[in-house]
Amino acid sequence: MKHRSHTETMLFSLSELAFVLLLLAVIAGVIVYSQWRAAATEASELAERTEALEAEVTFLQDQIEELAMGNVPCWRRPDGTIPFFIGTLTVPDEQTVLVLRAGDEDADAILVESEDGDIAEALDPVIRQTFASDLRYAAENRCYLRIAVRNLTDSFAPYRRVVDVVNRTRIVPVGE
Repeated sequence: MKHRSHTETMLFSLSELAFVLLLLAVIAGVIVYSQWRAAATEASELAERTEALEAEVTFLQDQIEELAMGNVPCWRRPDGTIPFFIGTLTVPDEQTVLVLRAGDEDADAILVESEDGDIAEALDPVIRQTFASDLRYAAENRCYLRIAVRNLTDSFAPYRRVVDVVNRTRIVPVGE
């Protein structure tokens, strides 16, 4: 058996040490890379979650501002029972108003007429009766309702009288 010299043995040991150190460096590199990829994935997930939470906070702040002012629209409530417009009032002429409740496809439109020229006196009880459940809901939940008002006349006066009646019932009129 051949005996190695002291120098050969030392070089052989150093090469084994270098190989072991290289292997340890490669393993450490793989571990660091996998940790870096996991951190990058987690950072992107957290960024998405942060974005979603910021949108939710903005929405909730808007709702808090509406609640502070006391003017929350009923159609934005979570139960979703109130439509965007609770109905439509159509003013075809100065002494007639057509009342149509939203969501009642089977119900006929109510024609309110006034012979004496005061449509407000005839319209107020009809609006309160037709939209009674919506008005109760709005009072209980402290929110407001909207109703579409269409003016088919050439004059603004009949429209203005109908809007005044609607305002007295605490419904927000929206002109179309």
